[in-house]
Amino acid sequence: MQGEYEKINSLRIIRVAKNLNQEDFAKYFLCTKAYISSVEHGNKKMSLTTLRSGLNKINISTSDYFVLEELRDYLINMHVDRNYMYRCMLAKALGMVSPELKEQAESLVSEMLQKTPKHR
Repeated sequence: MQGEYEKINSLRIIRVAKNLNQEDFAKYFLCTKAYISSVEHGNKKMSLTTLRSGLNKINISTSDYFVLEELRDYLINMHVDRNYMYRCMLAKALGMVSPELKEQAESLVSEMLQKTPKHR
């Protein structure tokens, strides 16, 4: 079951929420598109220094990133459907990247978590 969720990566969710392609996203982290792809697919891990620096450049706090990671872990433990998890994490990330959407995003995520469907 764990393998089903491996490609749901918090950095990818943030990148999608920021409406950036891998090449443009990589510029903020001072790395290549190939490296971002490897991180998003779980083949490589980004150093905390690089992560912190890149997140800072796109106006995402490190604590917000780790909140998204905790949400991911919670949803994995709840055995939710992969698409449901993606939508829930994307809603959370949209609130992080768009301050004007934060309240609506938090409300949506809270509602989604209350109605969390179990997978299998």
